[in-house]
Amino acid sequence: MVWSAWSSRYFFKETINLTKLAKAFPGKAKADSHYRRMQRFISDSGAVGFDRVAWFVMKLFGFLDTDYYLTFDRTNWQWGKKDINVLMLAVVYKGIAIPVYWLLLNKQGNSSTRERIALLKRFVREFGKGRTIKFLADREFVGEKWFGWLQGEGIDFAVRVKKNTRVTNGRGCFVQARQLFRTLKPGETLVLAGARKMTGTAVYLSALRLDDGELLIVATAKPSVDAIETYALRWQIETLFGCLKSRGFNLAMSPLVVEKILCSAQSLI
Repeated sequence: MVWSAWSSRYFFKETINLTKLAKAFPGKAKADSHYRRMQRFISDSGAVGFDRVAWFVMKLFGFLDTDYYLTFDRTNWQWGKKDINVLMLAVVYKGIAIPVYWLLLNKQGNSSTRERIALLKRFVREFGKGRTIKFLADREFVGEKWFGWLQGEGIDFAVRVKKNTRVTNGRGCFVQARQLFRTLKPGETLVLAGARKMTGTAVYLSALRLDDGELLIVATAKPSVDAIETYALRWQIETLFGCLKSRGFNLAMSPLVVEKILCSAQSLI
């Protein structure tokens, strides 16, 4: 089966360069033959469904039998004048996030609430919500409709918010989030008691003053004493992007292959 052969060589060789992958296939066929087979495979958008890939990944890493954190992020790079902008959903795993679903955005800039919901709905449809401990994301992934949808689905989250986000203080008045944590010194954390209104929804806020004086403020759907530590797991998707783009798989150097692979996920929405 082309998929199993290609995927195993892909992970073993840590590259998507087809010329290099072709040399790693077993058997008596010449590398040119393997190269043409991979070209045909990539060109066939129906060769492997993305749900089948997701099940393969979830089973391969043992995620079907354990609880896990999900994380969202977006990465982009340029190839000449072409922008490649990818929204990715991954599972936190031993220092690096493992990609499960992704969406190639046909635009520059941030993802929309519709795109985020579509991607997460696809995951929930296949794997449910029972194993998800928390959903982790950076400051891009905020908004009233988005938070409302997560809370309506019963999905807990730990999402970083901007320091100037408007939230309610202890008296119910709206202030910038940073004002609630102005007394923190570098290295200190504070977990606020009670829910606060933000973007039309009730959230719980925690913050850490970083060594450079910047505030890291995290919103959760439920009370959480370890929101800062949990949010820190999100960095694993940054490690993933680094490996995919340059340190290993070199996606940034193989744009035509990347586009063929990623474009099939457009059917998500």
